[in-house]
Amino acid sequence: MNNNRRFPRVRASTRAAHDIYHNNTYLLSRDIKDLFNCSPSTAGKIKRVVLEVMAERNERIYSDIPGLIDKDILFELAGLDITKIDRSYRELMRYENV
Repeated sequence: MNNNRRFPRVRASTRAAHDIYHNNTYLLSRDIKDLFNCSPSTAGKIKRVVLEVMAERNERIYSDIPGLIDKDILFELAGLDITKIDRSYRELMRYENV
């Protein structure tokens, strides 16, 4: 990653990460805001970083909706491992339903 491009320090809850990853193909700023429970300006910063990486990797999303981002790249940049999140989510649901 470039020195001038830094991913903001944010945290995602297990439930939010699981729901957003599995319910969306691509993400909007609103989804980023919900995922990290952050301000709109922080969501915009995250979106710009992800869009830069998508451009570097030549990843394009063909849609009528402008500004969509790839959820896999976002999760990678944020350091979120979806297999670990899914495992934690299953444990969470198991203990909530007891």
